[in-house]
Amino acid sequence: MSSLKQVSSGPVRSLLGNRCNSRPILAIGTSKAAINTSAAAECTIDGIIYNLGAQTSTALVATAASHLPTSEAGYLQPSGRTGFYTQPASTTVYYVVTINAASTVTVVQGTYDGQPIANGAGYAEGDGNVPPLPAGVAPFGMIKVVTGATTFVPATTEFDAANVTSTFYTLSCLPSANP
Repeated sequence: MSSLKQVSSGPVRSLLGNRCNSRPILAIGTSKAAINTSAAAECTIDGIIYNLGAQTSTALVATAASHLPTSEAGYLQPSGRTGFYTQPASTTVYYVVTINAASTVTVVQGTYDGQPIANGAGYAEGDGNVPPLPAGVAPFGMIKVVTGATTFVPATTEFDAANVTSTFYTLSCLPSANP
């Protein structure tokens, strides 16, 4: 019998083993800085099925090392920070909504194009793409936030605030390109 352990490519193993198997349509929350889902979700993490109840006005929480397996003890958000940063005006950022084995909902905040990132070995720049995910989580939704002449503070700014355009996506796995 085959198992995920036999898949030598880490990205392929993650794609096969970490995904959402149902369609819990992601939407703006009743509290407009939060999220709702239309239904419960069934997700797999490393091939094991976990259930997530329907979400109602679930606040955004940044994915942190404490939400992940011990192999991810040094995890930082793609921005190089342990938590969210304030998204500047005139930028596009993708926020991937995930579930872990404890059925905790957390968010990986992507970077914006040209964002300076302290990565421990100097500096890099953000690319504005859908962010990669750490081990131990499965994606089930994504939010594309485009700011105009204002900033966006995750978990504080409303998704439908003036000069903020938010597009919600329901995911099975990460898309191959930015939507």
